[in-house]
Amino acid sequence: MDAAAFVVELTEGLEQVLRRLTPEDTLRAETDGNLTVENLLMVALRNELEATEIAARWMATTPEVEVKLAFARQIGDEAKHYRLIQERLQ
Repeated sequence: MDAAAFVVELTEGLEQVLRRLTPEDTLRAETDGNLTVENLLMVALRNELEATEIAARWMATTPEVEVKLAFARQIGDEAKHYRLIQERLQ
């Protein structure tokens, strides 16, 4: 199997899995079934923190300066989103 065929097969498999997941089902699992505004904001808060951490890890392993700077901007954006959601929860 060449790289292009691998990507096609992987994409098709991912799309099959994603079609089975409805947004509400996914969120119910993340909120223990309670789709309250507070619980949804807590999910959003966790997602922002995870996005920050992922971008930081990529930044640390990326040699290109321009890409590092792009990751740094993304990290700052995610941190800002985190703070905004945190304020909303208070």
